[in-house]
Amino acid sequence: MTRNTPLCWMLAAWWMFGIVGSARAQSPEVRNQASAHFRQGVALFREGAFAAALVELERAYSVMPDYRVLYNIGQTASELGDFVTAERALSQYLDKGGLQVDAARRSEVEADLRVLSERIASLTIHVDEVGATVLVDGRDVGTSPLRSSVRVSAGRHRIEALGDFGHTATVSMDVAGRDVREVALRLSRPPSTAGVVVEEARATEQA
Repeated sequence: MTRNTPLCWMLAAWWMFGIVGSARAQSPEVRNQASAHFRQGVALFREGAFAAALVELERAYSVMPDYRVLYNIGQTASELGDFVTAERALSQYLDKGGLQVDAARRSEVEADLRVLSERIASLTIHVDEVGATVLVDGRDVGTSPLRSSVRVSAGRHRIEALGDFGHTATVSMDVAGRDVREVALRLSRPPSTAGVVVEEARATEQA
């Protein structure tokens, strides 16, 4: 996704002319905290430290949730190849911005969303045990059986299920954009201690 205007300039400009102006109702402490995180995010973006920049931008939004920051979060997540986060942020930007987003910008973001949709896959994850915790790349996505599919960015992913007894099942797989895949995870319960005792007793009787 290309931009006619450098993103780092847009980040700074949006903060200076949009967010600060719209935040006058917030306390000075809140504005200063959000501003510090946002400016740090801009600096990190300029340095190419996109993961750290995303953390700072998301923190700025959590402190002072102005819809404009979602645009910046979306663009930074896209730089990281986290297309699911980028899509979610840009969709929320359009939704929360509403009529405040001018027609040209809305058209641009909608085009970006179409590109992002081509870079996202859908996983339907099945686990042979009810109540297992399901993780995708270390992130908890729910408890089995999952009611819906899990959307992931194109690339390699680790899918894991954690059972009640600490036993696990793990699959690593590569997915391409628009893939629709099914993943089956089989959890094996640990052997029963009672069963071992019975077998030992039988062996003693035979001896």
